Amino acid sequence: MKTKTIKKELNKAFTDWKESITDENVKKLVEKNTIITGGSIASMFLQEPVNDYDLYFTNKETVEAVAKYYVEESNRKKSTNLVVLNYDDAMYHINGELQDLRIKGRGFFKVTSRHIRNFKATFEYDEHRVKIYSMLKDEDMGENEDGVSNQEISEEYAKQKYHVQFISANAITLSDKIQIITRFYGDHTEIHKNFDFVHATNYWLSEDSKLYTNTEALECLLSKTLIYRGSRYPLASIFRAKKFILRDFRIDAGQYLKMAFQLNDMDLLDATILEEQLTGVDMAYFQRIINDFIEAKKDENFTPSSEYFIKVIERIFE
Repeated sequence: MKTKTIKKELNKAFTDWKESITDENVKKLVEKNTIITGGSIASMFLQEPVNDYDLYFTNKETVEAVAKYYVEESNRKKSTNLVVLNYDDAMYHINGELQDLRIKGRGFFKVTSRHIRNFKATFEYDEHRVKIYSMLKDEDMGENEDGVSNQEISEEYAKQKYHVQFISANAITLSDKIQIITRFYGDHTEIHKNFDFVHATNYWLSEDSKLYTNTEALECLLSKTLIYRGSRYPLASIFRAKKFILRDFRIDAGQYLKMAFQLNDMDLLDATILEEQLTGVDMAYFQRIINDFIEAKKDENFTPSSEYFIKVIERIFE
C-alpha cells in the first residue's frame, strides 16, 4: 500500500475503536495519546492481511485509564475479578502462611505465592509499571494466572464491537483486531526500545493523525530482511524470528549472534527473569517449565542448572 492509503486505514481503525468508548475522559485521553506501531503497518506495506492493530500510549495516565476501563467491563460482562495495579495502589505482605495483597479502595485479597512474587519483582524492576492481575483462586487459574479468557459471555456482548476477548498482565485483546499494550508507554522512541526487529518501527500518532516512516524500516520491508536492533527480551526475539522466516523474511547469522550476546547477559536461572524474557511468547508450554522450576526451588538442596532445564524441556515437549 501507499503511505496515504495506510494512513487512511489507520485513521479509520482508530476512530472506529475510539468511538466505541463510552467514558468521555478515557476517549479524550486516547484521542490525544495513542501510538499505533508494529506488525500492522508492516503488513500493509507488504499488502498482507492485518492480524491486529497494536495500540500503545504515550503516558501512564492513559494506560491506567484504558486498563481500568476494560478491566471494569470484563468484570461486569465476563464475571472476572481483575484489578489494575501500580506501585502506589498496592502493597503486599506475608504473615506466616497468609499471603495478602492490599489494593487501595478494595481492601485485602488472598492471593497465590506467584502473585506475591510477580508483584514484588514487577515493581522492584520497574516501579513505573502498570500491571493487570487476576484475583482468582488457585484452582480457577490453571496455568495462566495473569489472564482470563474463557468465561462465558452473553450472545449480546459477543456481538458487540470491540468487546473484551482476553486480558493478560501486559495487554488487552479486543475483538475486531484491536490489541492494547499496557506493558510499555512513552513516545515512539521509548516504545521502540522494546522492539526487536527494525521493519516494525514505522508508526502512526493519534495527536496529528500522521504516519511516520523511517528509511531503515522501509528497506527491511522491501528486502524482507530481519535486522535485530537490540531488545530487552532477546530470548523472545529468537522465538519470534521463526514466525517471520515462515513469512519469507531472511535473517543472517550476525543477527542471531547479537541476540545471543544480549541473552548472555540474562540470568535465565532466575525464574522471574526467565518469565520476563518470555514476554510476548506463547506461554502454554513455557509456563509449565516455570511452574516446575518454582516447585523444584522449594527443595533447599536444589541447584538450578542447564542440565535440569534440558530434562524438564524434553519431558514437556516430548
